[in-house]
Amino acid sequence: MPSDLKVGIFWIVNGELITDMVPLSHASEYGNALEHGAHWEHWAKLLPQTPNQFILKNHEYDRFPRGRVLYFKNKQQIVVYADRCLWSLQNQSKLQAAFGIDYSIQFVADNHYQCPSCGGPII
Repeated sequence: MPSDLKVGIFWIVNGELITDMVPLSHASEYGNALEHGAHWEHWAKLLPQTPNQFILKNHEYDRFPRGRVLYFKNKQQIVVYADRCLWSLQNQSKLQAAFGIDYSIQFVADNHYQCPSCGGPII
């Protein structure tokens, strides 16, 4: 396992990446995946320090586009579950830099990640 790789949750608010992440060595096992964090729990305890963190905190936790970075041990692969409106090369670059990912990431749709900008649930 790459030592600088991290897993966790994130939001993107006005272009700012807001995260709660840990190195793989501190991640929790969930089936065959390594993960960290819960959006609601992090949002509830967040003490805002930037203007965009204040904006996030002043709305419901699921108002802004969000996602989760997991590491699947069996495939030795990072997968990013995220709102479809975040699937861009610019956001991929932000996630790669923040989470220590040095290869192309795979975005995956999931009904848990459907901000108001993305529309209705995935069919």
